[in-house]
Parts: sequence; C-alpha cells; structure tokens
Amino acid sequence: MKKKTGILVNGSIRSAGVTFYTKQGKTIVRSSVTRQPHRRTAKQFEWRQRLAHNRALWRDMRFGGEPLLTYREFCALAAKLPALYLTRDEHAAGATLLMPGIPVSCGTLPDIRCRLGTLDGAPALLTDLHPASLDGADRLLLVTLRQLLLGSTPRLQLLRREVALADCVLADSGLALTGERFGADDCGWALVRRRGMQCSTQTVVTRSTRYRAYLTDDALRRSAASYGGLTPSP
Repeated sequence: MKKKTGILVNGSIRSAGVTFYTKQGKTIVRSSVTRQPHRRTAKQFEWRQRLAHNRALWRDMRFGGEPLLTYREFCALAAKLPALYLTRDEHAAGATLLMPGIPVSCGTLPDIRCRLGTLDGAPALLTDLHPASLDGADRLLLVTLRQLLLGSTPRLQLLRREVALADCVLADSGLALTGERFGADDCGWALVRRRGMQCSTQTVVTRSTRYRAYLTDDALRRSAASYGGLTPSP
C-alpha cells in the first residue's frame, strides 16, 4: 500500500505572489502577479532622477564628518535642486555632480549670503556678514565641496575648516575670503555661522558648470533609454 504524502493547508498560504487555500476539500491556487508594465512618465522619471542624485549627495557629505543638518532637512532643501539626468550605470556607480544650491547646513541662526567675485583683482568669496553682527560665541566654518573623478565616476568630497576673523578681509558688502582657490571651477563653498549646537542655513556657491550637461534634452533621452524608455503620460 502506497503511503500518501502532501501538505495539509489550514487557512491559506502565500508565497512569491501565489496563494494556496482549500475550498470544499480542493486546493485552490491563485496568482496575484500583475501583468501591467512599470510606469515611467516624464514627471515620474524627473522626480526619481532628482531623488537618486540627492541620496548620492547625502552619502558623499556624510564622509566629510558629522553633517550640519539632518537627512530630512537636507531633502527639504535639496528638493529645490534641478534633476540631473544620469544613466543607470552612472547612478549605480554613485556619481555626484557639483552645482550651486547644494545644502550643507540648516539651523536657526541668521544665514550668510555668499557669492563668488573678485576683490582687489583676486578671486574671492564675498559675504554680507559684518563683524559687528557676530556674537562672542560665534564660530565661522568654511565648507568646501570638491569635485573628484574616481576612475570615470564623478564624486564629491566635503571638507570643513574653522575660519578666524584674521583670515578675512572687510569689503564693502561684508567679510570676504580671498585666494586663487576661489577662482577654481571644481569646488564650491559656503561660510557657515555656528554657535554651540546651532548654525545658519547655507548652500554652496560655485563656478562649476559641468552639471549643466546633465540638464539637456539629450541627457534626458540618454538617461531614459538606459532605463528602458519613458511611458507616455495618460
């Protein structure tokens, strides 16, 4: 006499999108696998591209030490950045590109308006910060974002150093930092005010224009093609 083997189903069992259950003594199998293709409209694709690059930016910034803002604060400020259209392989490699407006700090202290220009013929980081507005406990941090090339992948490096008032010069608009480095097109800078655990909200200014190549229609077509194309909007 053959011994029967099998599985006794009590209720239902779900595995890999397939549900097994009993009904009137019979085992019923139902599949919930959808046959609808994954939608990827132009607006959805733009949002996903921005999100992917912002996540990579946050990763690079964390390598520069304890961030001066939370991930939630970073995402809220970085939502104003344009979407860069990178290919699937570039995103997989963790590519990040320098552009103006990348947030590096967030807090309640008065922000410092920064711009790049020249002072007495030398490249300079110009600000609207006046010495009289500084509290005795205030510290100034110069945050630098440097564009690197790791193999063929662009990545960012974050550097921070404290700046003394003696390192600054007084221009008509306010304090300024001068030097040939502020003429480079592979770096971005922000001057951050710190007081204890508080800081000002700052984004970088830069002369870099490399990121603009990833804003074009050609970049969009190349990026979308690497993901299998776009879905027409309804």
